Amino acid sequence: YKSKVLEWGQINKKSVVFNLTSSEGKDHEKQYTIELLVEAEKRYQGVGTSIKRAEEIASKIAYKEIIIS
Repeated sequence: YKSKVLEWGQINKKSVVFNLTSSEGKDHEKQYTIELLVEAEKRYQGVGTSIKRAEEIASKIAYKEIIIS
């Protein structure tokens, strides 16, 4: 989903930015929270056990909302 959202942003000339907003827990049990910003306005959030996983979750939510609908 991440690559599809980034591709959509390039095609539509929209900025798509991922920000790490928090990481909690012990080193072997970390939970990362990523915020995906589209045009510095729309915010989608993903939480996962890795930064990559959290980005994918945020991308999936954004994909379903802005690309499919």
